Order: sequence, then C-alpha cells, then structure tokens
Amino acid sequence: MPGTLSSTSCMPCKVQKRKCDQTWPVCKACERKNIQCPGPSSLLKFVYGGPRADHKGSRVEPFYQGTVSASDTDAPAGIKEKRKAVFTGRGSSRRVHGYQSAFRLTPRPVPTSQAERIGSQLVNHLQSRPTTDMVLMGFLPDLPRYLPRSKTLQDSVSLLCLLWTNCRRGIPAVLSVDMPEYGKAIGSLRRTLERSKKMTLQTLASAAILGRLEYSFLPSSGLMRFGVHPRGISTMTQQLGPPGRDDVVYAAILRETYKVLTPYWFFTGDNVFLNEKQWKQPIQKNITQKIGSSSLEPHEFAAMEVAARHFGGMYDQLCECHRIRSEPHQPAAIENSHGAIKYAHDLEETAAEANTNLLRAAIQSGDVEEVVDQNSLPKTSYKISNIHLGEILLLSLRVQFLNLRIYYDWAVLYDLLQADELYSRLKDLAVESWKYISFLRGIEFFDATMLSPALWPSLELANESERQYLMDFFTEIDNFRHTTPKDKKEEEMRILSYTAIITGRKSAKRDLNS
Repeated sequence: MPGTLSSTSCMPCKVQKRKCDQTWPVCKACERKNIQCPGPSSLLKFVYGGPRADHKGSRVEPFYQGTVSASDTDAPAGIKEKRKAVFTGRGSSRRVHGYQSAFRLTPRPVPTSQAERIGSQLVNHLQSRPTTDMVLMGFLPDLPRYLPRSKTLQDSVSLLCLLWTNCRRGIPAVLSVDMPEYGKAIGSLRRTLERSKKMTLQTLASAAILGRLEYSFLPSSGLMRFGVHPRGISTMTQQLGPPGRDDVVYAAILRETYKVLTPYWFFTGDNVFLNEKQWKQPIQKNITQKIGSSSLEPHEFAAMEVAARHFGGMYDQLCECHRIRSEPHQPAAIENSHGAIKYAHDLEETAAEANTNLLRAAIQSGDVEEVVDQNSLPKTSYKISNIHLGEILLLSLRVQFLNLRIYYDWAVLYDLLQADELYSRLKDLAVESWKYISFLRGIEFFDATMLSPALWPSLELANESERQYLMDFFTEIDNFRHTTPKDKKEEEMRILSYTAIITGRKSAKRDLNS
C-alpha cells in the first residue's frame, strides 16, 4: 500500500535477506560479496504519488459477513449505513477544510526512527487528499526518501506537519520565537549552514518550507511577511546552481522558492535571477508537468511568461510610480509618465490575452467548468480539477488586475479620455475574480493564503453587500492561521493598504518596517 514503511538498507541486502550495516557509500556486506552497492533504498516501499503508488495493498474484507451475500442489498440496514459512512466520509469522519476524511481500513507498521515517524506523518497528510494535484508544494511527496539524510529537513517537515495538524483540528497555528518546534527548525538550519561547506537539496528544501510557513503563520504588524531569511534562501539557491534537465524534485523546490522570494523582490529590488532562462525553463516545465495537459501547454507558457515579466519589473515600476506621483505635473514627471502609462497598458493587454486564451482552452478541454453557484456573488463559479492550473489562472488574472488598476490611476491623474472605460473593465474583472472563491475554499489552507491575494484588488470595486461577502471570505481563509486582525474593519484596511502599495499609490517603506 502507499506509504508502507521499510528500512533504508540497500536493495541487494534486502533481496538476499541479510543484515545491512548501512555504512555508505558501500556497505560491508556488498563489499565482501564484491558487488556494487547502490546505497540506501527509499524510506517508503511505495512513496505517495510515485510510480508504484497504484499498488492496491491487501484486500479489505467487507463489514457484513452474511452467510449468503455481503452485498448492500442483503446487508442489514444498520450495516449498510455503516459501510456507506466509511466509504463516503460521512458519520464520525471529520470535516477537513472543504473535504471529508475517511477511515483507514488497513493496518500500518509502527515507525522505528525519527525520520520514519516524520515521513509517516507527512504521508498521512498527503493521503488525506484525493490527489496530490490539490496541494501546491509539489515536492512534498518526494521528501520521505530524503528525510533519513538530513536532520534539518526532518525538523522543518515536523514543524509543517504540526501546523498542518493544528489547523485541521481548529487549534491556533502561529509561529513565534518561543515555540520550541520553530526554534528547533531554525536552529537546525542555522547549524547546517555554519558547518556544511556544500549546499544540498535537503537544506534548500528545509529553507523553502520554513519560508512558506513564515509567510503563512508568522505574526506581523506589517503588510508583508518576509520571514527571517529570504536573502539566505536566495543565496543558497544560487550556490546550488540551475537544475539539470531531469531534476524534477529540484525544479519543484525552485518553484516554491520563487513564490517565497517574490514579496522580497517586490520591495527590495534584489536580482530576480530565477527569471533567467536556465532557471525559469525548468520551473515552467515542472508546472506544465503537474497540470499534465499537452493542449494547454502553449497557453500556460504564455501566462507564465507575462507573470515573470511583471515580477521581474515590478520594483522598477513601483519606484517610477512614486517618482512621478511626488510631483505629477512637473514637466519631467509628465514626460516620464508616457513611458509608465505605456508599460502598464502593454503588460495589461498581454496578461489579458494570456488569461483569456488559457481559460478558454481549459474550458474546452474540460479542465475547467463554469457551474451555476447561487451562493457566489456572480452566481457562477469555476470548478478547477487541478490546483496548479488554478494557480496559473489566478496568477495571470492578478497581473492583469494590478496593471489595469495602475493604468486606470494614470488615466484619472492625467484626465485621460478612457478613464471611464477602464473603470468599467476593472468592475468586470472584479466579478470574474469572484468566480474563483469556491475553488479557493476547497484547497489547503496554506495554499489558499498564498493564492487569495489575487482577489484583494477587487475589494475596492465592491459595493457594500459585496464587500461584506468578500470580507467574510478573507476572514474565513485567514482564520486558519490566526495571525491576522480579528476585527474585520482592521483586516479590510490592511488589504486596501496592501493593494495601494502594489499599484504604486502608496509607499511600502513605513509598512514594511512596522
């Protein structure tokens, strides 16, 4: 069955059923036999999501063992109801953020080491999802086999599992300096960096996990949660260098690293090296592989290219906005505004085309379905089968939204004729963004907190009832991490202030230093 635990003895020792002393790179048994030792085997016999994850395991006996038949038609009513509850997740199974978990019907061995225990916890969390395509951190299913090699990775994954468990149980999940598990993970990473002369994939994975957890759970009075080590993550990544052609796990970790570093790049102007070809292409390839639809690939690449262009140039774009707005009617500012207006207009048009083409193709292929939803603001919602596709759609929508807003603000400032038309387009785009709310409610909390800011610019365009609906949704998402203001008005001001910053209407310095 998926996730069955095993030792890390080498495969020759396992096959011949002999004790392996595990003295790598060559164990003593293989050395005596004069055979090539392949090194440690996987921690798990069947890694979740791996090539052998379709193994069915042992047959599960039915609950009702009647003398004639064990079918639903012959079983007593109480037994039928019990069986139905087990396989559909009803009855005593617990509601978990948009889906229901089911009972486990097969026994599992007791883990014998710290790495095995942590790996088992991670596999349990991943298996509670119908598919790993609904968890954004695509490298998580590969981590159990790396855990025995890195104490630092064990501590980071253990912290992730703790917060994951707490959120599912409704326990406040907050990182703080006096939290033992957080201090242990940070200290372990620091010691590894001090002692190790060579950067490893496990160390970068540990830093990427901590970066994501800090973004989601680290309390901050400012608007951006940079965490304590974004510059360190950037340095570590560059030390490792670009991934190889088939280095799937590293590419998945780089994808997470990109998201962790994006807020840092926004407001520091540090080099966005992951936009360079040797870094960008493996990341984009990893995303398209996770989506797994060849017909969508050209449109996915177009959407990712415009997003990379936006992120790579956003620091300069915001600085230019602030320079022009400081003295907007001076001759030099008016002259510079022409280039700023053209940049926002071109980027918005490109993003709109990419988003429209990708969404249309996804609907045609059946990967996205627009369904009637009377509980949503637009009365329809997008049903998206793959979280990675949903991420790209929201990403390109966000780029379009932000640049359309910047373009509109220039039109208002300089009294351009198209201001009314641009505002109407902004309203339409806000309604379009609300069709993703149902999708965001159905994914994991740490993914929802990462993707929901794509809808934040729509708050300024909502009427009173729409604004109340949106604030209920944003509060619902943030309740999982218990780090944002409990007062809805205060949270609303936080979102509006953030939107003003990333559209160039407000300086970020005061908020980032608070």
